Amino acid sequence: MDNHLKRDRCVITGNDDLEDLVTFEKFPVFIGATSDPLSSDKFYDMSWSISKSSGVIQLKNLLPLEVVYSGFHSEAVGMVWESHRIEFAKFINDNKCPGDVYEMGGSDGKIANLFYKNGTNDCSWTIVEPNLPENIDDLNEKINLVDGYIEEEVVKVSNISNFVHSHVLEHLYNPRETIGIIAKKQDIGDRTIFAIPNLKLYLENLFVNTLNFEHTYYITDDVVNYLFTNAGYKLINKEIFVNHGLYYCFEKTEDSKNFNLPEKSYNLNKEAYINMIDHYKNEVKEYNNIINQHKGDVFLFGGHIFSQFLLYLGLETDKIISILDNSKQKNNKRLYGYNLKIELPDKIKSSNSPLVILKVGQYFEEVKEQLLSLNSSVKIIK
Repeated sequence: MDNHLKRDRCVITGNDDLEDLVTFEKFPVFIGATSDPLSSDKFYDMSWSISKSSGVIQLKNLLPLEVVYSGFHSEAVGMVWESHRIEFAKFINDNKCPGDVYEMGGSDGKIANLFYKNGTNDCSWTIVEPNLPENIDDLNEKINLVDGYIEEEVVKVSNISNFVHSHVLEHLYNPRETIGIIAKKQDIGDRTIFAIPNLKLYLENLFVNTLNFEHTYYITDDVVNYLFTNAGYKLINKEIFVNHGLYYCFEKTEDSKNFNLPEKSYNLNKEAYINMIDHYKNEVKEYNNIINQHKGDVFLFGGHIFSQFLLYLGLETDKIISILDNSKQKNNKRLYGYNLKIELPDKIKSSNSPLVILKVGQYFEEVKEQLLSLNSSVKIIK
C-alpha cells in the first residue's frame, strides 16, 4: 500500500525528534467485521514511533481514511457505552454555552438524542460522520446529518458555538491542525466539549485497545491540556468516567498560554508500551497451552482489535469455534484479517463445556457477568 502518509515529526509538538519503537508487520488494516472473502483483506506494517521531547507514542505510517474506516463498526454496545452516552449527554447539557451544537463523528446520533431527551435546549445539532449507519431511526427533528470528514466539512461553516465530540480526538491524523481550524471558527466564550478514552489508564492496565490503526497517538490528560491551552482555550470543567474515559469542557479565550509536557514522559511511556507487548507475547503462549488442554468448546470474545492483537501474536485458531460479540451488525460476518466467524454470545448457551478467552479491557466485568448468565459452567480466561 503505497498511498500512506508518513509522520516524520511529533503529531503533538511538531518537533523533529521521533525514535522508532516497534513494528507489527502486515497487521490487518481494518478493525471490525466483513462479509468479503479473506482474499480481499489488506495488511500493512503498523509501525510506532515515540517523540523524545513529548514522550507521545504515535503511528509512523498513516493509512488512507477510506481504508481504516472502510465500514461502520462503532456500534459501541453494552452497559458501559450506554452509561457513557447518558453521562456525556448530561455533561454537554451542563457545560454548553448558548448557541447550536456541531458534533464531530456523531455515529448513530445516540448522544444527540439523549441531549434533547434530558435537556431543555432549543438549539440545533449537526452531526458530521463519514460512516453513517444504513438506518438511523427516531432522531430528534433538530438533528442534522452530514456524511463526510470533519476536516473537509468544518471549512464550510462560519461559526461553531459548541463543538462536541466523543472518542474521536484520538482518531485524528492532525489533531493540532484540526483544533486550530476549530479555534478560528469559535468566538470568545464559545466552547469545545468532548470525551476521550483514558489511554493512560488503558496502558497501565495492559488494555490491547490502547493504540492501533485508529488510535494513532497516545493521548493523555497532559496532551489534551497542551493542545487546547496552546490553541487559546482554558479548561472549564473535567470529569472522569469510571475506568473508561475523560470528559472535558474548554472555552475559547482571548490569549493563548503555553503548556509544557512533562519531561519524564518519554521514559515512562516507552517502558510501559514495550512492557505491554512483552506481556501479551507471554500471555498468548499461556492461552495456547490452555486451549490445547481444554476438552470442550473454545471461543474468543470481541470482533475487534481485542481479538486481532492476540491472533496476530500467535493465538492458535484450530480449536476456536468462533468469536463472540454483542454487535448484531457483526453477527455471522468474519473478523477482518482472519478466517473466524463472529457470532452472538448466545452461542454458548448450548455449548459443551465452553471456554472463552476474554481479553476486553475495561469491559471485562460487564461481559463476564453476561457470559455466566448465559452458561454458568463457562470457563473464562482473562
